[in-house]
Amino acid sequence: MLPLQNNGEMRRIFGNNQPEERPDATTAPQAAKPAAPKRPVILWFNGNGFRGIDKNCQVADLEFLAEAGYAVAFVQVRSSAQGHLPAQLIDAKTAIRFLRANAGKYNLDPLRFGVAGRSAGGMIVSMLGLNDNRFLSEEWKGYSSDVQAVWDLFGLVDMAGVTEEQVEAYRNGTADTSRWSRMEDTHTGAVLGGDVDTMAQRAREYSVIRYIHGNMPPFLIMHGDADPMIPLEQSEMLYNSMLSWEGTRRSLRREGGRSRHPGVLPACGAEDRTGLFLPGICEPGERRTAMEYRVYGQDVVVRMDRGEEILDCIRQVCEKEHILLGSVSGSARSGK
Repeated sequence: MLPLQNNGEMRRIFGNNQPEERPDATTAPQAAKPAAPKRPVILWFNGNGFRGIDKNCQVADLEFLAEAGYAVAFVQVRSSAQGHLPAQLIDAKTAIRFLRANAGKYNLDPLRFGVAGRSAGGMIVSMLGLNDNRFLSEEWKGYSSDVQAVWDLFGLVDMAGVTEEQVEAYRNGTADTSRWSRMEDTHTGAVLGGDVDTMAQRAREYSVIRYIHGNMPPFLIMHGDADPMIPLEQSEMLYNSMLSWEGTRRSLRREGGRSRHPGVLPACGAEDRTGLFLPGICEPGERRTAMEYRVYGQDVVVRMDRGEEILDCIRQVCEKEHILLGSVSGSARSGK
């Protein structure tokens, strides 16, 4: 609680309404404080197969970015139940424009906007990294939706190819129906919507791999090589396609034996030359979050709602990876 004697509002609330002491008129004016530097921005997009998820569910995982001086915005886009593509991309670009329009209010640097996302969020940020003029609404139309850096964690980049394979599998009876009995119910089917016969064709419009060009911003791509949902080949396809453009800056980080990427890992390469990912994010000692590890490569997901099991898993992971556990709230720091 703020001291009563130093806070007029608190004094009024608690009944101590004595007039505030004010400096004598002869007191020399205080020198104006220098303006705080404008902060670079990172917009975060969650995954969950476009099904909808609380935008703040990984706040603790990304706390280290705020500690390093970034303004971190967690963006909520429409779920597949609320709208089909391109609704999610329109929402994402509108969020970027909104923040640029209010950069002065929030002390943001409008020239240093980065986007980051995992899984479905990885697909969204990769699409944002095209910096094209598609999928724009009328809101905040005087402001750019371009970004200066992209951090893609196991995003789907060839939605058309994956959709075509899924449609064919459901047609010939080889699809795994233990989770979804029909194509319309899959993650891709639900977010695309409409006629199954035209899904693959319509998915081309949302397939990053089909729109790669030489003026894209630097990409940091991360993917686990045992991912059972989005194959590593998706990220390798994106990386290799970007390699074909001379001067394109990118960095690929693959994690051996992990089914999904463990949240936050450094990959110091292209990103620390952009002026957005500043020194301190990528440090010689790895700084990571333990909340998304699979234990020793086993198919055991660390969920946020399993109390002591989570803590025990974190301790095991930190011991194995030589990580000094600084907090059980989601943040772990390297002990190297």
